[in-house]
Amino acid sequence: ISPTVGIGGLTAVCENETATYSVPKWMSVLYNWQVSGGTIESAVTVQSGGVVTMSSGSFSGSVDLAAGASMTVTGGTFSGSVTGAGSFELAGGSWRTSTIDAAGPRIWSGGYIFDELTIPAGGHLEISGTASKTLYGKLIIDADATATVSGTGQIRLYERIGYGYAGRIVNRGS
Repeated sequence: ISPTVGIGGLTAVCENETATYSVPKWMSVLYNWQVSGGTIESAVTVQSGGVVTMSSGSFSGSVDLAAGASMTVTGGTFSGSVTGAGSFELAGGSWRTSTIDAAGPRIWSGGYIFDELTIPAGGHLEISGTASKTLYGKLIIDADATATVSGTGQIRLYERIGYGYAGRIVNRGS
């Protein structure tokens, strides 16, 4: 089996149009999808065992990660929501105005968060690793949500005030 396979599907998709991309199916073979460059503006579902790495470009939409699936952003800009029991990690690049659900592991180990990140009731955000992390905006932690901090990486927090920034975490819990 070749380590590189062709992806079947359209090279361009119009607004409000759905496209399906596929690769040859072999028993017990899992594919690691990598997004490099370009723009994805859609809803993406990653099935159990699926691994997606975004290294550049931009994504705007929603990602639903089934249990056992994972997505890691190492570069580019992710602007969207994350749902499902799978793992999502921001390891580099940036994450813009987003909401995460309570279902799966959500990890911030590097890169930038812009505007606002909301952790809803029952949700959890793990802030970890040795890389520097910067928040330009607000980290909103709803009641019954948690965030834990570990590792040695520097964390910088800045809230937008007019045309400048000042640091702030909003805790809606007790």
